Amino acid sequence: MSKNKALSLNNILGSDPKLRFGGDLAKGKRKEKRFLAHNSLTHVVIKSPMAHGKRSMLHKAKQVEKIVRDQAAKQHIKVCDYANVGNHLHMLIQIKPSGKATNECFAKFTRAITGLIARLVLGAQRGAAKLKEGQSFWPSRPYTRVMSKTRTDYANIRAYFTLNLFESIGVDRKVFGKKAHQIGPG
Repeated sequence: MSKNKALSLNNILGSDPKLRFGGDLAKGKRKEKRFLAHNSLTHVVIKSPMAHGKRSMLHKAKQVEKIVRDQAAKQHIKVCDYANVGNHLHMLIQIKPSGKATNECFAKFTRAITGLIARLVLGAQRGAAKLKEGQSFWPSRPYTRVMSKTRTDYANIRAYFTLNLFESIGVDRKVFGKKAHQIGPG
C-alpha cells in the first residue's frame, strides 16, 4: 500500500456498504434511505469543489463552525469532532434521542448547514443566487458512515481528521510516513 493511501477511510473503517452512504457513492444511483442510528457515532463529510482559493471555508472558519454547532444543537445532534479542511468538512456526530426520527433530524441539519455555509462563503443573500444556472456549491449528497463502537475506530477517525487538518495547511501526508494513523490523540 502506498504511503499516500495509508490512511484512506476504507482502510481505517472497513467497507460495510450498509453503513456508508452518499458522497461519490451516490453518483449515478437513485435515492435510497440513509442508515443512521441514535447513540452511534456517524462520520459525515460534506464537500464542495467550489470551496477553494477565495471561496475556501478556511477563510471563514469560525463562522462555519458556529453554523455547524448551532444547527446541530437545534436538531438534537452532538458534534463530537469537527475538521474544516477548506473544501470539505468532516464531522463526527451523534444523534440524540429526541422523539423525532433520526433521519429527519439529520436531513434538517444538513439542509440548514449546507444552505447557510454556501451563503456565507459566496456572500449571497437568502434567495439571491450567486452561481450560474445549473451550478451547485454542494454537488454531492453528504457522505455518512456509521462507526463501530470500538476505541480503535474512534482513534483512527480522530487521526484521520487530524491528518486532514494538517493537509489543509499544506503539510504533505508523506511527512507522517507509515505511522500516519498514530498522529491523533491517543
